Amino acid sequence: MTLKTKHQIDLYDRMQKFIRNYKKDSESRKTKEYLNTRLDSFNDYWEEFKDNHKNMPPDIPESDSYFKDDLYSEVEDFYINNKSEILTYYNSRFPEKSVVKSQFTNASAAITSESASSEAKLPLIRLPIFSGKYEEFASFKDLFTCMIHDNSSLNPCQKLYYLKTHLSHEAEQLVKNYPVTENNYDIVWAALLERYENKRVLINTNLKPFFFNQESTLKTVANLKSLIDNTQRCILSLKNLNLPVAHWDQILVFVIVQKLPINCAQKWEQAQSTKPESELPTFDELITFLTARFRALEAVPTSTRSNPKLDTQNQSTRRAHHTIKSETCSLCNQPHQMSRCREFKTFPDSEKTRWSLHRPIAFQSTQPALGESENTALTRFRQFERRFDKNTELADRYSQHMQEYIDLKHMTEVPYSQQQLKPQDNGYPGFYLPHHPVFKESTTTSLRVVYNASQKSANGISLNDSLLTGPNIQEKMANILLRWRLYKVAFTADITKMYRMINVSENHQDYQRIIWRLTTVTFGMEPSAFLAIRTLKQLAQDEDDIYPIGCEAIRNDFYIDDLMSGSDNVEDALTKQKQVTTALERGGFTLRKWPATAH
Repeated sequence: MTLKTKHQIDLYDRMQKFIRNYKKDSESRKTKEYLNTRLDSFNDYWEEFKDNHKNMPPDIPESDSYFKDDLYSEVEDFYINNKSEILTYYNSRFPEKSVVKSQFTNASAAITSESASSEAKLPLIRLPIFSGKYEEFASFKDLFTCMIHDNSSLNPCQKLYYLKTHLSHEAEQLVKNYPVTENNYDIVWAALLERYENKRVLINTNLKPFFFNQESTLKTVANLKSLIDNTQRCILSLKNLNLPVAHWDQILVFVIVQKLPINCAQKWEQAQSTKPESELPTFDELITFLTARFRALEAVPTSTRSNPKLDTQNQSTRRAHHTIKSETCSLCNQPHQMSRCREFKTFPDSEKTRWSLHRPIAFQSTQPALGESENTALTRFRQFERRFDKNTELADRYSQHMQEYIDLKHMTEVPYSQQQLKPQDNGYPGFYLPHHPVFKESTTTSLRVVYNASQKSANGISLNDSLLTGPNIQEKMANILLRWRLYKVAFTADITKMYRMINVSENHQDYQRIIWRLTTVTFGMEPSAFLAIRTLKQLAQDEDDIYPIGCEAIRNDFYIDDLMSGSDNVEDALTKQKQVTTALERGGFTLRKWPATAH
């Protein structure tokens, strides 16, 4: 890195700090003069950066991070996006008022003119930001065409500027590498049309919420109204795509009735039983029935809640019936526990030491509708990589931490042929987790790598948005503490690297990609705590016949990875400690920090 490129990076840092300070300022400070001054200063930063770029010495190698990371394009996008945001705020807060020049001499005429002028004032039409959602493109396209594309007073360069400043997420990434020039407008506009006017994808996008809204969510009148609204919106969108929805009545009726609570569906069937069998129900009749039902429920006075619940009697019974299943071994798929599996018993001890509970991650749908995530992860990585250049100690410790993952086989390299995630109809079949180091000097491990599963992908959906958290199966902290206080001999411990001792199903590991693909449960994801606790309870169940005292403590005396247990005398406490330790070791877990007390 040369002094010239370092100066450019420092200048970019000042621009980012400038915007952060602007966003922190209160509304009262953002006067017209303040905003004009801020815009002038921000423009000066950009002009300086641009001039430096033009005068960059030719002897700087292309391998320099300034060129390798294409910092100029990144700063250009940063400047355009933030300047547009400030201008939008300025125009919304200080709209230009039209001045009406009047030459009338008599007072009544002047009053009439003023009245007509006030009636002619209409609110400004603001062009929406298009994030890349297929279902929103038709509306964005029509507005943009009317306001910008067909505006003869704008040249192509200006049109492209307006277009790029009104794109975000996936749509922004699609055209990110096209600079704002006169020749690029038609190319960028054609690229957007080609991507987002894909009829097959539009059909799938509109059908997905219709088919995958689950019946279990229809618990209130608001949910029922949402079902009606979403269904009608879906049908209208498909009709606009010239699909023959007028002939789909029986399919639509069947799908919607399957989503209804059982008593609501029964009332619909009762209403149909009075009609001749040859007369089939129509979609409009079902919508009319559901509309009348939610209106009737809203009309009933409710003293305890403003959003009355639908009659869902027997729902829990029916749901429980569908969730009962026999336990199967994850090795041979036979109906027995893994600890009783003959195949498992033949394994050498070295292969039993690590507990591999290959549970799939619980997604909210069959495949989450995730957008592209690799670019964001790479951007985050490059940001803290610059910190490594300034802090070699941080770079060394971070590298050691990642090397430990490799040595322990907690992550594995993605084959070159599989590195590029290809989008499918429902989204990308994987996710890149941004990560960064965090220091906590008070803990046993001062450096931790934090994985951000809440980072939004290009379509605005994060991995955590797509995951089910799992039920709360954790023993209450108060119960653990009260039991612990009653023991005459009390001890505590915690599990070393608990989350990293639990494997995730192989076909879901692509949703935990970083530069290397993680193969263990990752801290920071919605279901991580549930998977870890569920694994301990499964281990206790499998080892209960051999270590009953220890397994009871594993079931009841753990709060996440912290053990708080004891006994009434030293001998029993040692027995419990030994059984807990041995049972956990058979699952690959190691306990550490064993303070104890006797009184």
